Amino acid sequence: MIRRVAGRRGVIVIPAFAVGRAQGIMLHIARLRQRDEIPAVPVYRAIVHVTIWSAQDVLMVPVAALFRKGEGWAVFAVKDGAARAIAIKIGQRNGRMAEVQRHHRRGPCRAASNRVKDGVTVSERDVR
Repeated sequence: MIRRVAGRRGVIVIPAFAVGRAQGIMLHIARLRQRDEIPAVPVYRAIVHVTIWSAQDVLMVPVAALFRKGEGWAVFAVKDGAARAIAIKIGQRNGRMAEVQRHHRRGPCRAASNRVKDGVTVSERDVR
């Protein structure tokens, strides 16, 4: 197919959604070229980042802070220096962060680690 398309001065687009897969395809094309099985053709690679969701002014928590509470989700929030489990409804999420659509607590909600227990004294730290 590469010979046919190159002969017509066409373009081949090969989608590869994983870095390892893309590298494998590029290596295979290079080997075909070394063995003169395909003509010398320009090869381009594009790295694309696709945003499937974004929003402003939303409360986000690390997914590592989430834990199951009954049928729903919960986080430990800091209130008066102690960790308190609060039920939340999550919306969009990925492998790192989750959107909190609703939480049952007035005031700011600062998530604590899911490794603490309800009522344990906690303090904020600066994580960079």
